[in-house]
Amino acid sequence: MALFAFTLTVIVLASAVVVDGGYAFAQRRQSQNAADFAAMAGARIIGSSLTDRPAGVGTASYVRAAINSTLADNDATLVSARYVDHTGADLGDVTTASTIPIDAFGVVVEARASWEPFLLGSLGITEWIAGWKRRGWKTSTKKPVKNEDLWRRIDTAQARHDVTWEWVKG
Repeated sequence: MALFAFTLTVIVLASAVVVDGGYAFAQRRQSQNAADFAAMAGARIIGSSLTDRPAGVGTASYVRAAINSTLADNDATLVSARYVDHTGADLGDVTTASTIPIDAFGVVVEARASWEPFLLGSLGITEWIAGWKRRGWKTSTKKPVKNEDLWRRIDTAQARHDVTWEWVKG
């Protein structure tokens, strides 16, 4: 019976890794698509500045607005945006530039999109802390939780605030 329970747990966890891994890949692709769309929107404004059609649209503030609008439409946030020349050389930060550099040929955009895993998210930090508290700050193997004092401080702090935990690959 114990072997069956262990095998079933392994199968469920493996399925969770496969489902969430596929979803993570799709979300990363969506983030890259948003960055690509934003770069194209910025490049379109740079093109407008070269032809002055429509008049007055080809400014640095329009490049920023086009990038930010496109990212917002695709549920992504800006990490960085850089002007580049025809060789891909960096010409400066889009977010701080007051004018479009004269040699600007395009924009390179990096974006991030937040997402929640389907299955593995249920095994997150809030569940860990709740389990430790139920067991008197012991792990599932009945060992003391490492850095208990720090985890207690985190638990107290998160109770006073609206906290969203984000897993970052280490």
